[in-house]
Amino acid sequence: MILWTLLAGGTGAIAACSNVYPYTLSQVYEQFVSGNIEESRRYQDSIRSFRNLFKFGNPNTIVKYGVAELGYPVGKARAPFNHLSVEGLEALRQVLSENNEKGMK
Repeated sequence: MILWTLLAGGTGAIAACSNVYPYTLSQVYEQFVSGNIEESRRYQDSIRSFRNLFKFGNPNTIVKYGVAELGYPVGKARAPFNHLSVEGLEALRQVLSENNEKGMK
């Protein structure tokens, strides 16, 4: 999302995913402005597994559960977007674990 905003002429964006992966998302921008478009794309593509979790619910819900799983108890999203199914929570934990093993932060 950030890469496409920049390529379309935008000056930047703050993606909700940056609450979970602040370094990774900042590198989308940093690599882009340094002229490293392919590296910027690599960082952008690396969050695909996390963004795929949005099929389990509202993106804000997924982000808040993700941040909580990382040890930052920010509270739940407001109703009616404050629930995540057991299946969604398990998928979230799996993705966070896999991305942690990849060194994503």
